[in-house]
Amino acid sequence: MKDDLRHSALSRRNLLKGVGAGAALTMIGMPTVLRAQAKTLRAAHVEAPASATHEGHMAFANAVREKTGGSVEIAVFPAGQLGGARDIYEGIRLGSIDITSTGVDFTITYAPLMLLAGIYYAFENDEHVDRVFAGPVTERLSQALMSGAGMRILAWGDLGWRQIFSSSRGIDAVSDFRGLKIRVPDTKMHIVPLSTLGAAPTPVAYAEVYSALQTGIVDAAEGFPAAILEQRFNEVSSHYSLTNHLYSATHLVIGDSAFGRLQPNEQQAVEEAALEAFATQRTVSRQRNAESLAEMLKSTSHTIHEPDVAAIRAAVEPAWDQLLADLGPEGKEIFDLIRQAA
Repeated sequence: MKDDLRHSALSRRNLLKGVGAGAALTMIGMPTVLRAQAKTLRAAHVEAPASATHEGHMAFANAVREKTGGSVEIAVFPAGQLGGARDIYEGIRLGSIDITSTGVDFTITYAPLMLLAGIYYAFENDEHVDRVFAGPVTERLSQALMSGAGMRILAWGDLGWRQIFSSSRGIDAVSDFRGLKIRVPDTKMHIVPLSTLGAAPTPVAYAEVYSALQTGIVDAAEGFPAAILEQRFNEVSSHYSLTNHLYSATHLVIGDSAFGRLQPNEQQAVEEAALEAFATQRTVSRQRNAESLAEMLKSTSHTIHEPDVAAIRAAVEPAWDQLLADLGPEGKEIFDLIRQAA
């Protein structure tokens, strides 16, 4: 009888242990299950970790996690860790990368209408820029990219006003462009207007700009002030020309296949997070560019050149018709919307 009672007590203890163990496994296992269910999207870009762009990506990732309760995670890979811009866009097309941000230099390949956001001297100032990117132009461009590449634009941000930095000479007049080998991305968005000015635009990968200037493959390059300091291009250039030839917007892009894997509430959360994060990115970018420009203006290692921008614009405007020629009536209509917002 005692043996039966002892056996019964042991069985109950073992059962209770089993229940306790099962409960513990459930409690431990629940976060694991939740993590397993979370969707992780890979975001890659080529800007430096110290850039406003990277801060925008991290703010976006944090906002997505918060708004989705952790059901969607964004893993961010900065500084070309997953390849150059073209590699990243190809990754989006293949599904190995989900999100990126660049200027329109690269999405032109997939949707020629994107060029309209990057025409030299099409924008007058920050206020003009903000009016355009808060208006119908953005929806038209997003539709073009969706149709051409299966990518959607989640938000627009800011890279800044681009200037020319050079190891050989600065720009004081339109004639100073003549024969100047300027590094550019391999797109007519840059090649056509610079050729119109008499320069020799030379396509070079962004990752090779430093060495190209250092070795004399090119005489000059162009970019926004913060990037010049972040990428240390000021170490291999001695002239800085305030040409303000191009306002460089950035757009946060997601592959439609990645977007389609999300639930409707998650899609809404991602869209809201993108708009919030890149509105802040725009503010931070403008502040960083202003600070970087001020630093360069007081630098003793650079000669600062302040050319007649109106004269350069007048010399560039004939290139507008050449750039618009292949975009048809819709391109002309959208360009007119941009100019009318000035």
